[in-house]
Amino acid sequence: MCGFGGVAASLTCMQTPNLVNVPFLIAEANSVAAAGNIDATSNINGDRVFIYHGTNDNVVYPGTAYHDL
Repeated sequence: MCGFGGVAASLTCMQTPNLVNVPFLIAEANSVAAAGNIDATSNINGDRVFIYHGTNDNVVYPGTAYHDL
């Protein structure tokens, strides 16, 4: 959902992570889960998530993989 809204929104997600509206994404995930389209987000509450990023990726800014919630 970070890139929802077209190319401009996708570029924001990939290149300027400080502009990503994380609370909106959390609310959207909870909404989709409540509709039964994905598992409950409570299943990952408190879990550590590891995202690996290649050093040669010149499209996605490495900072997009870091969120400390």
